[in-house]
Parts: sequence; C-alpha cells; structure tokens
Amino acid sequence: MRLFCYALVAAAMALGGTAANAACTLTSFEVANGQIFATYDPFDSSANPVTVRLSSSGTGDCAGDRVSLILEADPSTPFAVDGTIQLRAGSYTLVARLGDSTGRALGNLFSGGRANASLHLGATGEIRAGDLTLLLSPGQQVPPGTYSARLIATATVQDNDGGEGTARQTPFSIAVTVVPAVGLAAGSGTTLDLGTIHDGGSAEQPVSFRAYANTAYRLKLTSDHDFALTQNGTKNGARIAYVPMLGQQPVTPDAAGIPFSDPGSSGSRQHVLNVTVPHVGRVPAGSYGDYITVEISADVAG
Repeated sequence: MRLFCYALVAAAMALGGTAANAACTLTSFEVANGQIFATYDPFDSSANPVTVRLSSSGTGDCAGDRVSLILEADPSTPFAVDGTIQLRAGSYTLVARLGDSTGRALGNLFSGGRANASLHLGATGEIRAGDLTLLLSPGQQVPPGTYSARLIATATVQDNDGGEGTARQTPFSIAVTVVPAVGLAAGSGTTLDLGTIHDGGSAEQPVSFRAYANTAYRLKLTSDHDFALTQNGTKNGARIAYVPMLGQQPVTPDAAGIPFSDPGSSGSRQHVLNVTVPHVGRVPAGSYGDYITVEISADVAG
C-alpha cells in the first residue's frame, strides 16, 4: 500500500508542475526591420509579391499559442481605406495590399484602416510561417518616384483557451520606387505598301502602333538600308531614298530620337507611321524594299 501511495503522490507533483508553466509573453516583435522596400514597373505583369518578414520572440510557454496581428494606418499618414493601402508621392497615389504568405490579400482594410491576421507561435514565441506579402496590382499609371505610407502593427498573444495575453506594437513604413517604364505594342498592319513608286508617293494605308509610358519618352527609327528602298531589299542594289513620317512629322536620323511628353493617366499614346518618296530618279524596274525598326526609351530628363 505504501508503494501505491507514493506512486500517486509522484504523479500529482508532476501534473502540478506542468500546470504552473508561465504564460507566453512577447518580448520582441518587428515587421521587416521597420521598413518594406519594393520597386514597381506599371507594365510588368509578371512581377511577384514582395515578401514581408515578421519576427518575434517570447518567454514562457508559447508552443501552440497564436498571435493576433492587427494592421492599421499610422495617424500621421491615414492612407489606408476601402481595402487598400494608399501610398503617396506628392499628389499621386499607388494602391497596395498586404497579403498572407501565399499572396492572398488579408481581410479588407475597412474604414479606420485595420486588417486582421492570426498566426501560429513556436515554443520560444517566434512567428511560424508568418511572412506577409506586399501586393501591387500591375497597370497602375503613376509617374516615377518613391511612394510611401506608414502603418502600425499590433501583435497580441492568444492562448489555447482563447485568453489574450501581452500585446506589442511596432510602427513600420512601406516605400515603393516606381521606375520609369516604357513599352511598344503593334497596332494595325506591319507593312507599308507603296504600290508603284512615284515622286511624292506614300503608302495608302499607314501602320500604327501604341507607345506605353509613365514618363516622357523618345522614339527612335532606324532602317536596314539607311532609309532607302533597295532593289530586292539587298544592300548593294539600286536605291530610292525615302523620308519616314510619324503622323505629319518627318523623321530625320537622330541618335537621341524624337521626344514626346508623358501620356498622362491613360499611360499610352497611338502613333501612325508612313513614308514619303521625294524623288524616284532613274532606277531599274523591279521590287524595292527596306525594314524600319522603332525603339522607345524613357526620357527622364525631358
């Protein structure tokens, strides 16, 4: 009987020791070391979400607990409304969202600028698989610059019984650099047919293309045969000089290209390309041709 009693006492002491473990207390909590950096190209549809690292540590028994994460706008820059975070550069706005580690957007940042997430804690209070992502939708037509906002993250420990423990709060900022971005897309046609060449002749049907830009830009035209139609398109054949035209503007060879202003909120501008043959001269009968290439570049200084 004594042996039986001693066994009962020992078991009771072991159970009592487990129940006395200290509750989890967060001792540190940070979002991306205080600042999230990213770059953004409005015309890059393949851009991946930016990973936002969360880090924390704690004391006590944290294993199995969760942390409730609340994100809200800093009162000094209250730009989070209607499910988005509005990053500002002067009067311009770039819209972003924060998502979970899979890239799925967190619950809406409703009026007042709050979003909630629930994340698991490890034994030492570390957030497990708790990275967030910064989501930037492609196609936002904003000029180059640094777009920013400040937010506050509050992490509150929740134990297995639903009780709330300590909360830690940390401010962080988001800074996104929008780069000068340009692109070209074909429009109508890829061939200028001049028919039977004659003085002053041009193609009945010009070709068009669209320039995409979030800044001023330059268009540069080059040709395989220095803006001359050559017999059978060969380098050493007979030549007929021509003048390329963008809209009604003659284009002269220029290494810098032709400047155009920022297309503004539309983000694009249509251009029409044709050619004019000033003088045919005495050349053998036959087929004549050339290839024109259009290049676009950002004109940041412009």
